[in-house]
Amino acid sequence: MSDDKQQKQPPYRGRGEIISRGEPFERQPLRRPGNSGGNSDKGSGDFLPTVSSTLSPNAVEFVPSSALRSLSASTSTSYSTPPFQPRQLQQPPPQAILRQQQQPQPQPYENGESETEITLEHLRTIMYEITVNPGKFDMLASLLVDALGAMVRDEETLAAVVEEIFEQSVAESNFRYNGARLCNCLSRNLKLSFPSQGFRTTLFQRCQHEFGQKDLTCQVNSLRLCDFTMFMGELFIHLEIEINGVQKKVSLLGHTVPQLLYTLLQKPTKDNLKCVCQMLKFTGAALEDYERSSNGGVCPLTDELFQLMKDLSVDDRIDRNCRELLNKVIDLRASDWGRATSLPPVRDELVCVDNLGTDPVMYGPDGLPLSKEEALFLETNARCSYDPNSVEDEGSEAEYYGRIQSTLWSTADGMDDEMSAAFEKFLLENS
Repeated sequence: MSDDKQQKQPPYRGRGEIISRGEPFERQPLRRPGNSGGNSDKGSGDFLPTVSSTLSPNAVEFVPSSALRSLSASTSTSYSTPPFQPRQLQQPPPQAILRQQQQPQPQPYENGESETEITLEHLRTIMYEITVNPGKFDMLASLLVDALGAMVRDEETLAAVVEEIFEQSVAESNFRYNGARLCNCLSRNLKLSFPSQGFRTTLFQRCQHEFGQKDLTCQVNSLRLCDFTMFMGELFIHLEIEINGVQKKVSLLGHTVPQLLYTLLQKPTKDNLKCVCQMLKFTGAALEDYERSSNGGVCPLTDELFQLMKDLSVDDRIDRNCRELLNKVIDLRASDWGRATSLPPVRDELVCVDNLGTDPVMYGPDGLPLSKEEALFLETNARCSYDPNSVEDEGSEAEYYGRIQSTLWSTADGMDDEMSAAFEKFLLENS
């Protein structure tokens, strides 16, 4: 048994053959696929079977007969048919060429964004910086004016810029005030490099479109109408136009804001009434002054608006807090919007003080400064403090002030016993 284990196994000449040590290695020739020579045993698995094919690489391309019929039908043309010309090579009319030159299409950048998208991204960045840093408004607004002047090249981009500012001002209450200031800055300073109707006209068209849907918006989404009304109020306060060198309010906004307030009062919900009161607190005076100056001293729109507010202030169906707000705004208008302030009282005559040197100024019981003679009289005839160790101030403190009172005052000066007792009590209480 041990001899069988020690007996070496016969050498294996197939793939993966292990050659025994001490036996010389013979290099075998390389085998090619499909080679019929060599070992052809089925168990070896060294060669692949040869497959014969009738396909030829030089054969004609196969085309279905149905495709041939459709091709022949489509290519059947007459001699009268004009020659085919690609659309890229067709010459557009002169009007289209001129319009295309005046309004160039936005070119895409390397990252795939168009000029309009790049402009809006820059605008959003500036608006965010204005919201978080309102103290830098002047610097940021100046940067935005320069950037938009170079980046806005067509009406489409201008409309997108106006839409972005409008929506941000209406939706974000923290940006609304600065949004109106930004609109005024762009309206005055934005210079475009192409023929355009301008920023202000585009903004007014957007506001007019929103104003035309006020009734529907009040029924569907009254909060949207409240936000739009507040933004219109901010525009009315801050946006001004120059006419013959004089800055004036925009008449369109002056007529739009009262109508928006009247629409909100037609649906007197809690939010709508709060919006009306808040709006009139900071724009009521300007609205009334503008209406009076435009209508010869009368303001029918404002009178009608406040009459409706008075009717709602006595309606029990309205919330009590809202009625108090309405009454406060009504009282505010009755006081001329808080502009009628009382002046401080003015003295008829001024007291001339002749001791304006280095000496201290002494004041009497009536609050007026004492003259030199009065101060000398008091210093000579009375002392201001009680010293119990002094020989002259012997006795109790009450006896001391009693002697002073009897010395300075007498019945001949018009003080009776009752007045003397009251004065003595006054001195004791203040000692």
